[in-house]
Amino acid sequence: MVARDFGIIVGLMCSFAYASEPVILNFHDSSSVNDTLIYLSDIASYSAPLELKKKVDAICIGPSAPAGYSRLALVTDLIPKISQKLGISVIASSESISRISISTQSRIIKISDFEQSIKSYVSEKTAYPHTNIEFALINGSETIHLLDKPFVHAISGMDSASNQKGHLRINLELTQHGKHLMVPVVCVLKVVMPVYVACSKLLRNDTLNSQNIVITQKDITFYEKEYFLNQGDIMGRTLARSISQGTILSKDLLAPTIDIQKGAEVVLVVKQKNVSLSASGIARQSGAIGSIILVENAVSHKIAKGKIVGKSKVAIAVAGEVL
Repeated sequence: MVARDFGIIVGLMCSFAYASEPVILNFHDSSSVNDTLIYLSDIASYSAPLELKKKVDAICIGPSAPAGYSRLALVTDLIPKISQKLGISVIASSESISRISISTQSRIIKISDFEQSIKSYVSEKTAYPHTNIEFALINGSETIHLLDKPFVHAISGMDSASNQKGHLRINLELTQHGKHLMVPVVCVLKVVMPVYVACSKLLRNDTLNSQNIVITQKDITFYEKEYFLNQGDIMGRTLARSISQGTILSKDLLAPTIDIQKGAEVVLVVKQKNVSLSASGIARQSGAIGSIILVENAVSHKIAKGKIVGKSKVAIAVAGEVL
């Protein structure tokens, strides 16, 4: 009990000693930090007992400027804050200036320093074969300021199996000392694919065949239409408009597929609960599978709308409309 009481008394005496004499701070006119926070020991020198010095050293003045930049601090603003945190009187020495410039140390890196990582990321994410793509970094010369400390990086911004091509905007994520920095990256993904093109000038309503189309390598980097990779998807189709030699065959250039011609005999099908009814009919419109056309019952001559579900089959929603 005596030893403990003695310790308490000594501690109180130290506290009174600290309180009796103010801490005199000599603020530097400028200083630099390599941290996201500024501490009192970064901007001022002072003398104090060891126990108090630890407390003074731990006082945080505030956040530092971004790496490579500076911020100003007014001594008149700092003194009352420091006094409050220490719980004792604090004064600035007569040699101290009124305003302090605090710069944040930095290391300068370029986006191009991560070019290989960015290229590998794009190659991993793209749906195009690696043998058919070329990568180019556009803003690789842009610089980034970081603290002169270790950091980690990651790349983001593309979905898996992505069909993106041409100009890409992805992200370079830098993490250092608990802070995250997102840097925009601009690059170009060039894509050259084997596509079908016209061998010569073709006219509207021409039928595509092995004599008038050919597969060849084409730069489709900025080609936005839906092109064909399989010959079976275009053989026998007709053109919706005339095209010149070398034109890439895309879906918008082909006339719609007609599965049922106007006037053709069709089977009208109606499903009611577990019963399927059918009747003979006549198509009053042309259309492809999936489209809605008008049909006529060959016996009752009732007209109704139906959905083409097969080469000669049309589904009717309500039996009474046509049967």
